[in-house]
Amino acid sequence: MIIRTVHRLVGGVYRAVALRSRRSVVGGHTVHFYEGRADSRDHTVLFIHGLGTSSSTWMFTLPRLNIHAHVLAPDLPGFGLSPLRPDEQVPTLQDHLSVLRTLLETTASGSYTLVGHSLGGWLAMLLALEDPTLVQNLVLLNPAGIWYEGCEQVATAFDVDSDNDTRRLMDRLWYKFPWYYRPFLKSIRLELQRRRVSELVQTIRPEEFVNDRLSLLPAQVSLIWGSEDRLLSSTTVAIVRREVPHARVVIIPRCGHVPQLECPRQTILALRGALGTS
Repeated sequence: MIIRTVHRLVGGVYRAVALRSRRSVVGGHTVHFYEGRADSRDHTVLFIHGLGTSSSTWMFTLPRLNIHAHVLAPDLPGFGLSPLRPDEQVPTLQDHLSVLRTLLETTASGSYTLVGHSLGGWLAMLLALEDPTLVQNLVLLNPAGIWYEGCEQVATAFDVDSDNDTRRLMDRLWYKFPWYYRPFLKSIRLELQRRRVSELVQTIRPEEFVNDRLSLLPAQVSLIWGSEDRLLSSTTVAIVRREVPHARVVIIPRCGHVPQLECPRQTILALRGALGTS
């Protein structure tokens, strides 16, 4: 009930800036997404959320970016307002990639800017690697998908069987976990379990990491990184700097894995710089 209320409130925020709620059957999944009206769809900015969250993750940032292009902010299958049947197999990383690809093919035309957080950043990189000529701009917020020694331990963080487990996960996601979220630990845990987040993590294969293809990413790449990320290692930043020397890197201090929620003001500035908006 609490999570549904949050989705309703977020929907109101998005509607206030002319983002309309839509649903479409994509690859056999009923996918919910927010779409911004634009005179032309020759350029689309796609916002891809991370694991266990939804399009609501952009609620503090997207409405303040003044994007004049075509905007899409989907809920991946099984997340947000995109349902997953109880008997349905958990979508894999490749399934989510296929859904995003088809959504772009059916609702957009021309070139793309991809903005992805965490797992969404991984998906954004995979999309960009499929056709770098179509992706003009790639913006990554604390992205997953870059292998470093010990990163396989990240998967265990999403095994939440108690409120204490959920609190430990939140403490890894945030530099300072907000006190006003603490009464909702049970709701967060039940939502993560209902979304079968841990099962999705277990489907990821080693060959899906992108390290050996980073140099093939588009010419315009931005990395926005919360400096106090306790979920992913800052080794990610070092690898990007080495393999993508042209990448624009913005480090947000005193900020954890979810800069768009924890440090929205700094993230908005970084996103404006990456997207070229005012």
